[in-house]
Amino acid sequence: MPVAVGDEQCFFSNQNYHIISISVLLLICFIFGLIVGSFLNVLVYRLKDAETLLGRSFCRHCKHQIRFYDNVPLISFVLLRGMCRDCGVKISWQYPALELLTGILFALVGYFFFSSANPLSWLETAWLFGRGGGEREQCDHRHLHGRE
Repeated sequence: MPVAVGDEQCFFSNQNYHIISISVLLLICFIFGLIVGSFLNVLVYRLKDAETLLGRSFCRHCKHQIRFYDNVPLISFVLLRGMCRDCGVKISWQYPALELLTGILFALVGYFFFSSANPLSWLETAWLFGRGGGEREQCDHRHLHGRE
């Protein structure tokens, strides 16, 4: 709602600016979390199968390389209806679930621990992001116990 400033209307009051900046921060943290979650999925499967971390992602069934536009975290899974574009085999729900969980955790960390006014909070937030929200332990557990 615009706020009257003299004779003019100002949409960017302090309250509106704060809501917009929080929303942008949450979106950035969420997207960063989706990317990290996607990488964690790569780690889980490639380390379990003793594969290299280098190289492009591929379908486990037909071995076709995943196109760059089909490799967008969470969005590609929804657009492809959870199936490989080339062979039509269902993709495990683990992929989007881990990406979504990581995105939510990163957004929550950004919301509760990041403050643009406090430079020390930048370090704290970076440390929490680097820690991976405890998901690294899930990857290690799955890798050590050979579960899919």
